[in-house]
Amino acid sequence: MVDTKNLEEQAEQEFMTFKPTDNNRKFTELYNVQRLSSSYIANDSHVCIFTIQLLYSILKGEELDESAELDNPNEST
Repeated sequence: MVDTKNLEEQAEQEFMTFKPTDNNRKFTELYNVQRLSSSYIANDSHVCIFTIQLLYSILKGEELDESAELDNPNEST
């Protein structure tokens, strides 16, 4: 779980390039990594990346305004 869409993208990129020390294959070749954009989680997903805003909207049963994921809610100016 991350707090902004930018960090969500960054986490996905890190998973895509990570190679475990005990295996020569990339992490994403061993495990299915899914970036959530809704409450749907694929049955074959091993890792789900999502924003706290998305999780909150799913728990409340409301649609998420995508702009809500752009900024950290704790860093208001």
